[in-house]
Amino acid sequence: LQTFRDDYQSAPAVLTRPYPGVEHLLQTLSLAGIRKGVCTNKPQAISDFILSELQLRSPFGALVGGDTLAVKKPDPAPLLLCAKLLGARADQLLYVGDSETDAETAARAGIPFALFTRGYRKSPLDEIKAAFTFEHFAELETFIRPPVSPR
Repeated sequence: LQTFRDDYQSAPAVLTRPYPGVEHLLQTLSLAGIRKGVCTNKPQAISDFILSELQLRSPFGALVGGDTLAVKKPDPAPLLLCAKLLGARADQLLYVGDSETDAETAARAGIPFALFTRGYRKSPLDEIKAAFTFEHFAELETFIRPPVSPR
């Protein structure tokens, strides 16, 4: 484990790439004035470095890492802190994640959860409670910003 941590800390962004559609979604949501934050169990400094290296840090108004508080996800405190830093109430949020831990965190915080089905999870999809499941980020954009009906 220590060897992994040392290797990861020495070059955390070398093999990291955003999923297809993420950059477009972030840009679209930013243009629409939708606030975004990151809540992760990765250390905050490494998360900030990765987002900066990928040129994805600026769309996020908050970043809460696994070492920001004394507790980590699935405890809801990091997610609720992220909401507070964004100036948002829990009923204004959608938590997007890819794991059972993310789903449990959202449930414990009372926040709707959207599950990215191609991410990091161990359980079958039907065992993870989510308000929305998606396999491409364009689908998530439609869920967040439904198309306007013509008049």
